[in-house]
Amino acid sequence: MWDLATAKIRLNIVGTTQDVQLQVALDAALAIAEGYCDRYFMHTATQVEKRTHVAGSSVSLMRYPLDAEPTISGDS
Repeated sequence: MWDLATAKIRLNIVGTTQDVQLQVALDAALAIAEGYCDRYFMHTATQVEKRTHVAGSSVSLMRYPLDAEPTISGDS
């Protein structure tokens, strides 16, 4: 995903008068893509996910790739 500075360069926007509108559009586009894909794209240092795993041998995480091995805990 692009940050504001990259978006302004790619759209050939000079100045700061459209920064707020452009940032709102970037945030909305990210939220739509994350909702559609059912996953988070932006990096975060720490994240706790609570997932209910019904059956099977795999667990889908909302944020991927991971910086470290996950810790998984549960009842069984």
